[in-house]
Formats: sequence, C-alpha cells, structure tokens
Amino acid sequence: TLSANGQFEFDLNITASNEWQTMTVQAGQLKHKAHGHALRAWSEVTEMRIAPKAGADITKVVFANFKWIAAPEKGPEVDAQGRCYLTPKMASQVKSFWRVMEDQTVGGGKKISVGGTLYDRGLGVHADSYIAFPLDGKFKTFHVVPGPDDAHHGLVEMKILVDGKEAFSTGKVSSGSYRAEVQNISVAGAKELILVVTDGDNGAGGDHASWGDAFLT
Repeated sequence: TLSANGQFEFDLNITASNEWQTMTVQAGQLKHKAHGHALRAWSEVTEMRIAPKAGADITKVVFANFKWIAAPEKGPEVDAQGRCYLTPKMASQVKSFWRVMEDQTVGGGKKISVGGTLYDRGLGVHADSYIAFPLDGKFKTFHVVPGPDDAHHGLVEMKILVDGKEAFSTGKVSSGSYRAEVQNISVAGAKELILVVTDGDNGAGGDHASWGDAFLT
C-alpha cells in the first residue's frame, strides 16, 4: 500500500524481480482513508510510505536504487467531436476555499446538477474560487452551463474572464430561483480562461457552485 501524508492510500501490485520495474501512479488514484476523495496533486504531499497490506505474507522486501520521478506531462485530451473537457489538472492556477472536484459536486460523490439538469462532466467548487486555464490561442469556443449547484442553496456570483476581460456573469444567484442557460463564449486567439466564483457578499456557508459540461472546442 502506497500512502501519502498518512491520509491517502493506493494499493500497488509489485512483483519480485532483480530487473528494473517502472510504475506510474497518478495523484488522483490515492483516496482519502476516511472521506474517499482523491488526492489533488503530488505537490501537496510531504511524506510517502510503502508498506505491506495488513495480513500480507511478506517476509522481506528490499527496494534497491529506488527513484521517484515525475511522469512526462500530457497535453489536454480532445475527443472525436473536438471537445476538450476542463479538469483540475489542466489549470495553471487554483485558489479555492475548498477542493475542486472533477465531474462531481464539491460535496463529493454526487453528479453535478445545475437548474435541475444532471451533468456527467464538469467542475464542482466552493466559493470563493479562482481557476485559471492556459489556452495559448489553441481553442475557439468555451461551452459551459454555470450555476449554483442544486445540492445547496447558498448565494454565489460566477464570472468567466477571457484574457482578463469579463465575458459572462451570473450576478448574485441561488439555486432555488436560478434558470440555467448554456453559454458558448468565443476564446479564439485567447491566452487564458479564468473561472471565478464569489460568495455573494453574505458569507461562504453552503456556497457550492458547478461549471456543468465545461469544455473547449
């Protein structure tokens, strides 16, 4: 079992060998022992440990010339329809009151729901939240259904900035009265996309927001 910070774990399958072996482990594969949410990034890890699982029949294991290296970074994945779905890993900067969830609400374990519609893909956040994505002029359109997540009823304001200029704002809204609309925003030639969520000036309690079906074309 590979553990990080004493809280996150992932089971490794290691075969005894005198030859070099290479294993690739993504940060998100490690899950919190109590809450089940994934480790966001290796940069958050200060201590790592590898130990036999409880009850395992292991008398002695030696790691020789053990090396920990960063895997080569992959570019953003684009599907057959030319869509590149946003993920936390793609962000160049993240400032968030709490974690940023991929394809689920920030509460964890639930599908993103905005305006009564469920979405399989998207980002779940908690105000205040600031996520910046480098575009480098490679994309044409940003498609998203932004809004307060239906699971909570806090007051939030969501903004989309393209190269520092505001391209969309929800105003101050809550899930009870919010009418969700698809946004297709031009990012042709743009260098950076920024997604911002603020607490609506009434405190951050229950301010869960979601960027439903968020992808670039």
